[in-house]
Formats: sequence, C-alpha cells, structure tokens
Amino acid sequence: AYLVLAESLGAVQKDATPLKPGDLVAAIHALHGEVSGTDAMRLVSEAATAAESLTGKPIDQQREAFKSVSAKAIALIDAMPPAPKVAGSLFVLNCPMAKADWLQRKADVANPYYADDMKECGSVVRPVSPKGSHP
Repeated sequence: AYLVLAESLGAVQKDATPLKPGDLVAAIHALHGEVSGTDAMRLVSEAATAAESLTGKPIDQQREAFKSVSAKAIALIDAMPPAPKVAGSLFVLNCPMAKADWLQRKADVANPYYADDMKECGSVVRPVSPKGSHP
C-alpha cells in the first residue's frame, strides 16, 4: 500500500487529486497483530499516525507529509525486514532538495516529493536488506 502511494506521487500528476491513504492506514493497523515488543509496537503506531496525517489534505500537503510516512516505513522495514524475494526489488532513495528518503521498487528515480518539477531528482541510497541478512 505504501508503494502504491509512492508511485502515485512519483508520477507526473495530470490533476491535483489528493491520494486516498485508507489502504495504507489499514495495512499498518494490521501489523499490530503481527508484531511484539515495545519498540515494534511504537514503530507501527508512529507509522499509522504518519499515514493517517495524509487524510483530507491537498496533494501538495500530502507530498510534504509523505516525508514522515516514508521515514516511518523505512524504519519499519529496517526493524522487520521483508523476505528476500520482496527485499530484492526494494530500494531506499533520497531527495537532497526535500531532505527526505523514500522506498520504491526500482532503482530508477521517481521522486514523490517533486514529481511535477524534478521527477528524477534523487539517488539510490541502498537496496533494502532482506530478512536474515545483516546490513
């Protein structure tokens, strides 16, 4: 659900229709039953709060709020790495102009913060490490 939003923001917008973050919020809330431990629960709660903050905002404000969503998603993926098959196609990218990172499926930059103005601004920071590996 996060990647769908990131890809939408990373595409050049034909209109200024705000994103609907409901699927992401639901997916994050579903993690509550999958995690244990205080740190993991805190990460899930912070990610849910960040995702919920996208609701009802215009697209330009959603782009700004997506910085926090991305930071929380990256923290979650680092704390709870995905299976090797999933991790093998995930990358952490950085936009120096937005001073923010994000996740995407390909190494080709599709900047979710400045897609309309600077779609290719950014660089790959690292691939996502799979479960069972040491970063």
